Amino acid sequence: MELGEEEVWDVLRLLSGVLHLGNMEFMTAGGAQITSKSVLNKVSDLLGLDSFQLAEVLTQRSFILRGEEISSPLTVDQVRERETDRQTSSAPRGERQRMKCQ
Repeated sequence: MELGEEEVWDVLRLLSGVLHLGNMEFMTAGGAQITSKSVLNKVSDLLGLDSFQLAEVLTQRSFILRGEEISSPLTVDQVRERETDRQTSSAPRGERQRMKCQ
């Protein structure tokens, strides 16, 4: 498979955005809040996302109940737990087993 120059840049932007997600820090203020807006803005720009929506996805839990969307703020511990779950689920199978054992 051969990628063109634009596709290579798209892959690099995506990878850079995902790596910058690891620099995101949270504090508790009535629920988890992102402490560094500059990191949030950098990640959203790299991933082509709206920064407000990205912050909401990272700090709130939403579900639909009887046809109505309900959102509730996450705690910092819940945000970290979700991050660990994402890292574990995206790792190769052998790596997932090593991560669980640590």
